[in-house]
Amino acid sequence: MFQYIALLLLALIFIVVLLSVIFGYFGGFQRPNDRKNISHLFVEKGGNVLMPPFELELQLSDQDQQKLKDNGLTISTTLSMEGPHKYRFFARPGGVSLGTHKVDLNKENVAIFDDIWIPKRVFNRVEDYDFHVQVDFKTHSDPPDEDLEDGWRMATYISFWDSHISKAYGKRHVKKVGFKDVLSDVYIEAFDHGQLYEYRHWKQSKKNAYIKGRKVNDFVWWLHQYSGVGKEELDKTFAKAIHKRFYEDCKENDTKVLVNLLGTHQAQWFIERGEFALIHTNFVFENDLKNLEEVTMDLTLKKLDEQNQALFTETYYEASKGDPKIDLEGLSPQQFLDKDKQEIGEAWDDELVHLAYLNDKLIGVLNLRTEIHPQTKMKEGAINYIGLLATYRNKGIGQQLHLFALHQLKALGCENYFGGTEAENASMLKVFEKNQCRLVEKQGEYKVV
Repeated sequence: MFQYIALLLLALIFIVVLLSVIFGYFGGFQRPNDRKNISHLFVEKGGNVLMPPFELELQLSDQDQQKLKDNGLTISTTLSMEGPHKYRFFARPGGVSLGTHKVDLNKENVAIFDDIWIPKRVFNRVEDYDFHVQVDFKTHSDPPDEDLEDGWRMATYISFWDSHISKAYGKRHVKKVGFKDVLSDVYIEAFDHGQLYEYRHWKQSKKNAYIKGRKVNDFVWWLHQYSGVGKEELDKTFAKAIHKRFYEDCKENDTKVLVNLLGTHQAQWFIERGEFALIHTNFVFENDLKNLEEVTMDLTLKKLDEQNQALFTETYYEASKGDPKIDLEGLSPQQFLDKDKQEIGEAWDDELVHLAYLNDKLIGVLNLRTEIHPQTKMKEGAINYIGLLATYRNKGIGQQLHLFALHQLKALGCENYFGGTEAENASMLKVFEKNQCRLVEKQGEYKVV
């Protein structure tokens, strides 16, 4: 009995493997129309294949545009992708459906089809590419007249051959169809893995260079690594292409980029090749919180609550005056607080935000944070901001308040402390030295220009 069951299972496995081969789910990455060497047009990532980006431009007369305006219409295009099945004798009629993709026309009456990904298992079943593009319209008012509908509904058929679009017919109002100009056959791929990000340079389906980093939030990104081919001229070309895309993404949110200047010089080399300016150099220190000296001043903290919210907002603003890294111009105390909370993001914790007192007199603010290190899994502590009112500066109080903060972080269960300041802040650098903190990093802070 057991032998019969084993033979039946083997037969079933053989049938599944055979069908997988027949229907294109199994095997390597295959590209249609490879006879004319167009493989570089298709980029694979994971289980998907990127379709070559192309543009469709319409020829619209003044009369056409006025008719659309009068009827409250805007034109959109629908890309219906379908190709003949390479195993047509075993497949259902109608070919392989690759999905649809809708695009609105821009002001120049151009529809740009890009960032279209096709599942690789589906892609592998296609023998050839014939794309059906239907140019349609959408209404924002009443349904259009029948004659207008007849005048605008249309279809364009496209095939890819030998690095160009070989045919486009059923044109009606089509002026031009062609590949989008994206650095010839170069493609820059950008994607996130949670907080981690990566930008890759592809040319002819080969990854040549990349950068990697970590996003603290939308406004602060770490750049950890640039990796190329090790040939100066080629790396300059690859870095320039990646840099253009990276710069555009950073510019969107006015993102600051941090680079460890004591680490590999490749990241610094990359960031300084384009339109980023070094605005600050920061020193980062650590302390294992094991052998802290005792605090000699009578310091106390009061947590942020509804009763002292207004007092904290005003004190935070006043304690930040004179800090070379903080620009208060044009900001009210509340606007400054809101902006700072937005930039700090999830690292801001109201439970760890305090007013600081010396002998029951308000002297400034102390904002702490804790987090779990992603690799060591240790609980680490940091100071989001430590600031004194002008009256209490240059009296040794800052060093004691910083030491007091280290004790607070240790009491919260932190096993290590990281903190930093800009290179120009000589007084804070002395605080780190007096409180036995060790220099571990030199950060360059870059901003788009």
